[in-house]
Amino acid sequence: MARQNHGPEIPVSPALALARKFVRGQLPLRGAYPCYELMSLAEFDEEVSALDIGWSIGTEGTQA
Repeated sequence: MARQNHGPEIPVSPALALARKFVRGQLPLRGAYPCYELMSLAEFDEEVSALDIGWSIGTEGTQA
């Protein structure tokens, strides 16, 4: 859930987190490859920590 019009920030947040890792030299691969598992949920959480959003992980069929 995004509040204070922070919704548009969410889709670019993973790209920003990966760009920061690239600048710090923390991405060992170069070239074209899938970006699957290149960052953790903790890294995503850190990237969006300044935004007024809430998120959770669940499985289909469970109640929150």
